[in-house]
Order: sequence, then C-alpha cells, then structure tokens
Amino acid sequence: MLHHSRGVLSEVLAALSHAEANILTINQNIPIHEWASVTISFDVSSLTGTLDDLTAALKSLTGVSDVRLLAVE
Repeated sequence: MLHHSRGVLSEVLAALSHAEANILTINQNIPIHEWASVTISFDVSSLTGTLDDLTAALKSLTGVSDVRLLAVE
C-alpha cells in the first residue's frame, strides 16, 4: 500500500533497482482515502541481499504502509 503522494512509487522502484531486482510489471489501483494498492512483479535472480532485506528496505520508505510477498518462484 502506497500513499498517494508525489515520488512514493518512484522511491519504491529506486529501492528495487538498487537491490538489482528486475521489474517486470506494475499494477496500481485508484487511490482510496489517499492510499493505493500497488502490485509489482519482479525477477529476483540477480538480487543483492535477501528478500527479507528488500522487504525491510521497502517498509522503511516514507509513504509505504504495507509490503507483502504474494508468491516467490
């Protein structure tokens, strides 16, 4: 869940890029009460660090209220 403010999605994408995650798709729903549900699929085959590290980094970003891994293949 991302707050509907300028730059939040950009910060998430920058964090994923910094971790060497390859972004495949981005789906964002219309914000309701200033929060939008965003689903990002990405390739972790070249990931630097662990998925737990990446999840923690994303959760620490301003404007990010929830991070969940839906599936890992």
